[in-house]
Amino acid sequence: MPDAMTSSIALLRLPQDPDLPPPLRGRFVVHLRVAYNGPAAEGQQIVEPLRQAAPVAIDTVAEMPFSAAGSIHNDPPGPIPFWDTSTLVTELSADAVFLVYACSIVPPELAAAAVAEHTALESALGPWKTGHVLLNFTSSDSPERVATAFSAQTHVRLLELKARYDPHNLFRFAGLTR
Repeated sequence: MPDAMTSSIALLRLPQDPDLPPPLRGRFVVHLRVAYNGPAAEGQQIVEPLRQAAPVAIDTVAEMPFSAAGSIHNDPPGPIPFWDTSTLVTELSADAVFLVYACSIVPPELAAAAVAEHTALESALGPWKTGHVLLNFTSSDSPERVATAFSAQTHVRLLELKARYDPHNLFRFAGLTR
């Protein structure tokens, strides 16, 4: 993949929900998301082999302005109950680190089962985990987990700056508190 392209894959077990497009209802699907910052024709050439790799349920790859890039992941427009976890892993490639992000959309009464599944996934990934997370892929407010998004030196510096410029803890986000 060229440096001008970024991609992610979501493995989705979708419910029989009438709000979902018919080809997705009640199915387990692989959602391949791509963005290419280059000529559209060149991007289409790069994406074509991906289209041929498996049956395509819905193809939303198209030229779009940057202001529409948020639509690539096709997230729900409003709040939903969910449980998520993420970790960075190595060993898939000699020169890259990959993000594994799991998100379960669950009603509160099923949250314990989702937590157990996510814990099992993280445990299975143990040998390949880097010990770090990407901050924008963790909804955890655990200061210990959030600290793994930064080097130790950077995390200490962020906490020092927060103490100096936000002494009343007005800006509380993802575990970056006092």
